Amino acid sequence: MVINLAKTKEIVFHRPNPRNFVYPPAMDTIEQLTVVKILGVFAHGGFKCDSHVDFILSVCSQRVYCVEVAT
Repeated sequence: MVINLAKTKEIVFHRPNPRNFVYPPAMDTIEQLTVVKILGVFAHGGFKCDSHVDFILSVCSQRVYCVEVAT
């Protein structure tokens, strides 16, 4: 299997409030992220759901606005 390094991303999962947690160093060719979108759900490295909730609320707000304008 050949890995496409241009599309490969890395996320490090850790407990929400770890003491003395140090992120491992990122590789030169692989980008290290704190939040990724997997199958439509935003996953945060610290197991938070803030970014997913913000995204869902913004989508709902946009769709409600479209319904209000259309009526």
